[in-house]
Amino acid sequence: MHTARLHISARGDACRYGEVNVQCTSSPTTGSTVSIEAIIEIGPTSYFVVMSVKAGTFTFFAAGDGYFLSTKTAVSTLTATGAHVDGDLLEQNVAKGGTAHTIHVSGDVVCGTTIGG
Repeated sequence: MHTARLHISARGDACRYGEVNVQCTSSPTTGSTVSIEAIIEIGPTSYFVVMSVKAGTFTFFAAGDGYFLSTKTAVSTLTATGAHVDGDLLEQNVAKGGTAHTIHVSGDVVCGTTIGG
């Protein structure tokens, strides 16, 4: 039996989410990727997010709010059935004089599954 769990925190708060869809793809040109799609709540605001996990790096895109890239200390590993992630992601393309936000993501996901909901 496969188990999956995913924990996301932003701005110091755990994020709530409904269904999380996990898709795994492989391509001769881009290699293997695990995509994670969800609608999460950070405080009173909902965001559609897409995470992309590759061996050694992962990204987090919150539609309308920002793009985050894993830090050098973050861990992302592709497994035979999905992916494992653990680490901080730092907001990219911050306006001059602005402060980059950090998101922490940790957990394991399984290809072809829906978590929660």
